[in-house]
Amino acid sequence: LVLDEVDELDDPDSLLYSLSRISEIQKKTDKKVSLILITNKKDWESNLDNATRSSLNLTQIDFTNYNKTQIKDILKERAHWGLKDPTIIPEEHLNYIANQTLENNSDLRIGIRALFLLVRKMEDGSHINSKELENLYSIAIRDIYIERVAQLPDHAFLILYAIMKANSENIDNAKDVFETYYAHVCNDLAQKSLGYTRFT
Repeated sequence: LVLDEVDELDDPDSLLYSLSRISEIQKKTDKKVSLILITNKKDWESNLDNATRSSLNLTQIDFTNYNKTQIKDILKERAHWGLKDPTIIPEEHLNYIANQTLENNSDLRIGIRALFLLVRKMEDGSHINSKELENLYSIAIRDIYIERVAQLPDHAFLILYAIMKANSENIDNAKDVFETYYAHVCNDLAQKSLGYTRFT
């Protein structure tokens, strides 16, 4: 079974544990399941419970980032699929989006979002100058970051909040960040906080 974007599962522990132990759960089957789990979040499995992680016995395969040519080819392919006339997108705009995407860890979600925003702006026949394109790319980055933060598990979100709050007040001591911001906000929300070691 191939599960793409496995980090999006609502209850990964239950499903993945069951799949990894299918012959124990389904006594009448002698079938085994091989799982290929695809994600672009390197440490997604750290949120799985120990039993599931142990049962899966994962082997991680990392793929290198796309280069500029590959990014541009993917953007052209998307434009070809989505537009009646993909040639309406100027070559210099595609080059700009590909370059910026390369600089942003080759994160194609940002590049594809920027392409989408560009095409929507051009729908009414508008000519987009380099400054407007730069602004569209900034919006694409913001949109993707908002999606990432929205998908964080509760404690990761609270840790990020604590770090941002401490950073705005120029506090960089981990103990102070933990006590003053993280543990404090957990207490306010009646949320059990992580221990200091796990927090760091």
